[in-house]
Amino acid sequence: MLGDFLMRTWTLLGATLAGLWAGPVHASDPLTQAMQGLLDHCWANRQDGQYADEIYCFELLENHAVRVFRQNPGPHGMFYNQSIWVWNPVRSRFEVIMYTSNGDVIEREGAIEGDAAVVFDIDDETGEPRMRHLWTQASERTASLVLEQNLGEDYGGWTTAPTRTFTRQPENTLDTLRADMVMPEELSGGAVEYFSPLINACWETELADSRIDTHCFSSLFGRFVVHRHIVPGTPDYAGTTFYYWDAENEEIVSDYFNSMGGNSNAGGQPIEGGMSFDYEYYVGPDGLEEAFGTRFENVSDAGYTNITKQQIDGEWVEVTRQVFTRIDSNPFDN
Repeated sequence: MLGDFLMRTWTLLGATLAGLWAGPVHASDPLTQAMQGLLDHCWANRQDGQYADEIYCFELLENHAVRVFRQNPGPHGMFYNQSIWVWNPVRSRFEVIMYTSNGDVIEREGAIEGDAAVVFDIDDETGEPRMRHLWTQASERTASLVLEQNLGEDYGGWTTAPTRTFTRQPENTLDTLRADMVMPEELSGGAVEYFSPLINACWETELADSRIDTHCFSSLFGRFVVHRHIVPGTPDYAGTTFYYWDAENEEIVSDYFNSMGGNSNAGGQPIEGGMSFDYEYYVGPDGLEEAFGTRFENVSDAGYTNITKQQIDGEWVEVTRQVFTRIDSNPFDN
């Protein structure tokens, strides 16, 4: 989350200097193993009556999470979404968070069945799966998507649609899809307005060991904010946060994923000159949970101050206070 950085960076650097940290989680959990053949490629299928291809692109994000880009031609125009799939070692399931071009945030979950990743749509009323999306790779050039729907006991229970075969696309497909996902400025809203001084720019601060921590902000679909950061090292330490406005609870929500295999969720409020996320639930790759709080202060187009606190033995302790200044370069290509 926006507090991601300095606390996780602080923890990481301390362990690194002590020689205790061996590196980030690489593609070795059940999810990334099951997705290996699909990762770093785009896959397309056109059904009868569609005016364009439906495209899925899969990539590894921060060494452990899977980011999925999707283009779906619908009856009312082109629909886009990005989703993050991340393995939960405690539940032996993976969790899915989808951000759509309509401004919706959809949560799902999935499991590994054999050598396939299966994403479930959960019925809000019963809490039971009502749809299963099963991905497999049939060959180097083709992948299969099987959709299964629960119609209910009165209508035959589970039914399986014909298997859809997707073909592998040229290497530049993801770059083209990213460009198509840029929404018009008039759609801007949600969390974007609260981060507007920081969007489409990068910022840096110097850490205690003289390494540079660089943070870059961009908008997604004109409604969400994507915040990426990186600390160079052997290996690099990196993280990505997605922010959105939760109108029902009237708060900014953040979802964070880092290269150590950790992730977090937080809710916050705008404050004068910035934002405050008073409580962030961070779950490490070992499943242990920690509590943090973060504030953005003195936010402007010149820079901002970040203050991170950690809850230790029931007390909140300030662990970092960093000043970020604007830079011209961008270490990320997307």
